[in-house]
Amino acid sequence: MVSSELLITIRNCVLPLVLAGSTLGIILVLPKRLKKIAGILFIVLATLEYAYFFNKYQPFAPAKFVFPSHPVFNFLRQNAGFNRFFGQERSYIDNNFATFYRVFSPEGYDPLYIRRYEEFLAGSTQNIPRSDAWINQKNESIENKSLDLLGVKDFVDITDSPTLDTGQNFAKFPGAQFGFAGQVSQWKFYDRHTALPRAFLADNYQILPENQILARLYSSDFDARNTLILEKEPAIKPAAGSSAAAEIIAYTPNEVTIQTNSDKPKLLFLSDNYYPGWKALVDGQEAPILRADYTFRAVSLPAGEHVVKFNYQPQGFYIGAFISVVSLLFLFGVIVFLLSHEKT
Repeated sequence: MVSSELLITIRNCVLPLVLAGSTLGIILVLPKRLKKIAGILFIVLATLEYAYFFNKYQPFAPAKFVFPSHPVFNFLRQNAGFNRFFGQERSYIDNNFATFYRVFSPEGYDPLYIRRYEEFLAGSTQNIPRSDAWINQKNESIENKSLDLLGVKDFVDITDSPTLDTGQNFAKFPGAQFGFAGQVSQWKFYDRHTALPRAFLADNYQILPENQILARLYSSDFDARNTLILEKEPAIKPAAGSSAAAEIIAYTPNEVTIQTNSDKPKLLFLSDNYYPGWKALVDGQEAPILRADYTFRAVSLPAGEHVVKFNYQPQGFYIGAFISVVSLLFLFGVIVFLLSHEKT
């Protein structure tokens, strides 16, 4: 009896064999005057074959079947705002789930991850994983400082019983560092008191070379809330003042809008990665983005109220789009030329 796996294999070979036979027929059997038209048809069929197999292995399905509603993500969307979250041990949430559910996580998986960001999370430039951005849980000091600077305010925990418990789990979440934020079924949520805002205004800065920044950043006497580590001088020198506020008012994958107000010049810090293609606009005027704290972004601001927008406009995207359009026009021109040449 033929196995079901063999039948599936045979069925999947039908279309490739038909296309292979068609190619041989074009080369060996068809007369020369028909080969050009048949060649064009073959290109079309080959393209459709790729589309067929793409849909077979990457099918389109309703989102509710792939990423169903979940109480953890529902709670975070309603209560976390722009803060990042983190779960340890049994409450760990695997990489990249946060992206779809539109909540913010400090971790992720990408084969082309940002080197500096992974080195920041590891606390060093040694023994870096290949593709995963992971919080360093082997060193408590590095872990806590990383979570603070990344704005990880929300911790997720899971219990064996869904019984509501509004008390504090002092063993894992001491009251001096955490506050109970809520519970949904067996999942509990805690606020980290030491977490910095995702965006804030800093009074001071230091200039250090790249190879010295991480050691200084993770040193016990470094005040990350008021001092940024830069790699070049800002255009406007910051100063201490009596009032300073920064609030994220809009956040999308390609644009972040922040409202600021201060009585003295400041450095605006955003705990998103410094990366080519991002541009900053201060009240509509382009401003340079500084690399801050090894892998993040900063913009120098004068005193007063300002609206700062970070827009992602990667040059590579526009170059790729231009090449794609030119290639399509060239292919269309070749087809038209071959058809017109065939008629003459």
